[in-house]
Amino acid sequence: MFTALLIGVLVGVLGGGAYVAVRSRHRELDGQNEQKQLTAGLDGNLLERTIRDLRVGDIVQYESRDYLVEGIIAYDEAGHRWTSGRMVDAGDEKWLMVGMEKAGVDTVRLLAIYDLDISGYPPETLVVGGVRYNLDSRGTATAKASGETDVIAGSGLASDSVQRCRWWRYQGTGSKCLLVEQWGDSFRTLRGQSIRIDDLEMMPGS
Repeated sequence: MFTALLIGVLVGVLGGGAYVAVRSRHRELDGQNEQKQLTAGLDGNLLERTIRDLRVGDIVQYESRDYLVEGIIAYDEAGHRWTSGRMVDAGDEKWLMVGMEKAGVDTVRLLAIYDLDISGYPPETLVVGGVRYNLDSRGTATAKASGETDVIAGSGLASDSVQRCRWWRYQGTGSKCLLVEQWGDSFRTLRGQSIRIDDLEMMPGS
């Protein structure tokens, strides 16, 4: 009887030790997996920071020029999102429109504000600087500004404010393009060209 009792105690002790060892090993593996996921997540974020994820403070390089992104306008139209970055280099201001077209398009729009008098509903065709622009698409989006976007056509779009924006996108000859935006009762026009996204390089600001 004493022998049987002793065997039972030994089995219990050894079994309990094995259980503790297994639980400890599981906790160790869980910790390693959590660390791997965290590292992968951090690495993923760094790798995913491309021109499509433009932020205030980034540097965009194009044709041997370095543009500092001072402001961002983020648009959302029924779940389709795109951004417009206000970039400045030595007083030269450009707007980089990224993602306005649907997925799969490898071009972006490099635009500059153009003084065009529009007082009513924009027409189907505009002739600007001797170039004929035909309406390609139009819509309405919500827009949120961050950083320094300046006053947009007198609308006073302040940082972190959200407004509705109506837009009309025009296509000219070749890569020439034009964009009209309506903010409240005011319009702004941007004119420029479509360029390949591969022609741009970005250095993340932070």
